[in-house]
Amino acid sequence: MIYLQLFWIFFKIGLFTIGGGYAMIPMINEEIVNVGYMTSDEVYNLIGIAQMTPGPFALNASTFCGMKIGGVLGAVTATFGMVLPSAVITTFVAVFFYKLKETEFFKRLFSGLKPVAIGLIGATIVTMTFESLLGISSFKNITELIASFENVTVDWLNVLVGGIIAGLSAFALIKFKIHPILIVVIGAGLGIIIFGLIL
Repeated sequence: MIYLQLFWIFFKIGLFTIGGGYAMIPMINEEIVNVGYMTSDEVYNLIGIAQMTPGPFALNASTFCGMKIGGVLGAVTATFGMVLPSAVITTFVAVFFYKLKETEFFKRLFSGLKPVAIGLIGATIVTMTFESLLGISSFKNITELIASFENVTVDWLNVLVGGIIAGLSAFALIKFKIHPILIVVIGAGLGIIIFGLIL
């Protein structure tokens, strides 16, 4: 049953992930973390690995999650579930998109989908920030969030150093057009040196 459940979970994620791989992270948390298959920390670690390894982020993330939960067969099942909706939809779109893209229906459709993608990615940023920096894994409303701050102990030095690395990465990417792969490699090196050897 776990393999059928893995297929169904990632089929749904693959079907409704709009806006790139990062938009799937809230769905992974909802479908996998909330049912107890993985913790938020494990998901975020797998996200880091999926980002670093070659290939599409969503595909890598589904493979790693499936492997963690169900071994090799779980990885195959989760990956197939993730890919199947995209393959079907892409085939359909390839046939009809160029004929229909200028219709009023499709213009309105994409006008609605764009802010949804931004919202999903924004939710990922917020939840990962609270989890990674403050240790707050879940909150249902602003009252619970405020109450959670009473038990939070923040390592402000780590937050500061991480913020500086993130800011410098964004600056290097925008201002100097440094290749993202080089930024990832430099960031990994800085993380090993600063967080592993110094802090």
